[in-house]
Amino acid sequence: MADLSNMTIGDVVPADLKGQFSANVLNTTIKVARDIVKFDMPPPSNLSASDVAELEKLYSMYQDNQNKAYWHKSEAENEAYWNKNS
Repeated sequence: MADLSNMTIGDVVPADLKGQFSANVLNTTIKVARDIVKFDMPPPSNLSASDVAELEKLYSMYQDNQNKAYWHKSEAENEAYWNKNS
């Protein structure tokens, strides 16, 4: 199982989608992204409101079952990326 503390959004988003997201978003760790969008925690100071909106868009893509993100392969992998207690 991957370590969420070091894995970034850029590590899991396919190349054809990376152009839709800012460098700040792509460099955000999965854990921080999850905390922001799922648990409504405040973002770190390096993320702007538009970066947070991009994270929310990405999470919405995951939720909508559009099969647009790398981790949308199985329920177990989804759990690993978004629900893992760390």
